[in-house]
Amino acid sequence: MASHSKADGRNWEHPYFDDFNSAFSPQTTINRDNVRSLELKWTCDLTPANFQKKGGKSAPRTSRPSRVQTIALVLDGNAFVADGNNIVYSVDVETGSPRWTFAAPVEGKNAFGLVHTLNFHGGLLYLVSSNCILYGLDPKSGALRFKMGGIFPDGAKGYSGRTAPSFFHEMGITGAATPYEVTARGCVASCDISTKKVGWRWFSVPPAVKGAKNWDVEAHKGNIKAYKDDWGKTEFSGRGSVWSQPAVDEEAQRVYFGTGDPDLFMLEGSMVPGPLLYTDCLVSLDPNTGEMLWYYQTTPHDVVSWDIGWNTILADIEVDGAKRRVAIAGTKGNHVYVIDAKTGKPVYAPVRVGHSTTPLNVNLGNNADMTSSLGPGVYCPGHGGGINSGLAFAYNHVYASSQRVEQRAEWQQGKYRGKPMKTIKLTNTDSPQYSTISAIDAGRGEIRWSFFIPNLYQGAALVVSGGVLYGTDRKGILYMLDAISGQLIRSEALGGAGSAGVSIAAAKGGEMRLLVPLSGTEGSPNKLLCFGLP
Repeated sequence: MASHSKADGRNWEHPYFDDFNSAFSPQTTINRDNVRSLELKWTCDLTPANFQKKGGKSAPRTSRPSRVQTIALVLDGNAFVADGNNIVYSVDVETGSPRWTFAAPVEGKNAFGLVHTLNFHGGLLYLVSSNCILYGLDPKSGALRFKMGGIFPDGAKGYSGRTAPSFFHEMGITGAATPYEVTARGCVASCDISTKKVGWRWFSVPPAVKGAKNWDVEAHKGNIKAYKDDWGKTEFSGRGSVWSQPAVDEEAQRVYFGTGDPDLFMLEGSMVPGPLLYTDCLVSLDPNTGEMLWYYQTTPHDVVSWDIGWNTILADIEVDGAKRRVAIAGTKGNHVYVIDAKTGKPVYAPVRVGHSTTPLNVNLGNNADMTSSLGPGVYCPGHGGGINSGLAFAYNHVYASSQRVEQRAEWQQGKYRGKPMKTIKLTNTDSPQYSTISAIDAGRGEIRWSFFIPNLYQGAALVVSGGVLYGTDRKGILYMLDAISGQLIRSEALGGAGSAGVSIAAAKGGEMRLLVPLSGTEGSPNKLLCFGLP
């Protein structure tokens, strides 16, 4: 496996380029001086029918349209992406010719999902399907070389795979999403690739049982005091999804990731009082044992879904002339957190980005309202807004995108987990929706520049390379910004919708290429676009 420090930029083997999830490639062939000269080399339709027609090995079933959210991985001149139908596509980077497809045999309600990442390890390409089966594929042929189930409890009932494992030696570490209105507990698990055995499981929330949960016994490891009867005495506990890509520090023997929200925007929050540990947290574990080393909760008793997703970054930043290793995460509550990787203590106050008018419990720590509910009113950022795409780190700067999504909350009579209950219905207001990309000085915790985008920006990770920051918005516009000044160098309307970040890597002939996955809109297929210098 390519290490964080030795990758040269000719391949793109990990979701956010390296083990630290930096989303920074050190290549300099494509850079701020020549990025205006990039030209479209080819376009490949990511459909099983196209691969069959062009000679590739066809997927065994017809798929319905689904987004492509994976950054294209590249190894030895071949690119690999996946769509929400659990189908992996391999494309020749030099010619754009389809090579092979692999469709995970997922049927029924689990046949469609959100595949956020693929990953390489030990010469195999790894995918976690939406029904939580881990597959390892031969990158040359697409042949199945590894398969493992049972990673999550109860036969993966209530879980949905999103991210491929991050690796600590031969141990794959991955989490799973838990859809709303289910009782599955947010979970991170390790699996030994050599033995196909689960090593440990760590849960973010208590079991969904009636009575006291006794879930604050490790509260002293973080920023929240123990709270009597945290999670209350009802059976309504669950969520705390772990759908972010973990960052792994093999030398320090630590793994870092973010956890999801507690589902409180859908029910009466006073039923489950307390901070609701360990939702909305940045967490560090010992990858050998799964023991929690520290946590930092960003929004205690979160009622709007301002959780941490996509990626957690591990970085060496410079503060007052000294190097510090930190864990970095962004939330849908529009804050970026820079936390000391060893101690779990903030390096400085959280940095707010984008547009926010409803602070609620954000950053209130032990002073948060531990019994509040989401009542009728207007909230911003609403559910799904805020920072809802991968961060990047380069040049001692953190780069984050943020969406302005304002929502109105109204009471409605409905059911929650099969029981009649008054719940909240969220709808978008007619207020303008837009996004910003911000660069934060990682040494000072100050915003250096912000760039306005008139459209929503969600899913597509920010990527930095050669002094250029790349990002694709939901209207399919690719932005190329000067990573230091924030000035727009170039933008291209590509069609489709941006929901995956770009990657830069070499074709078989050695030429560097920029790869841009696009999701189809209005019935058009997903595509992979390739740009190169003249």
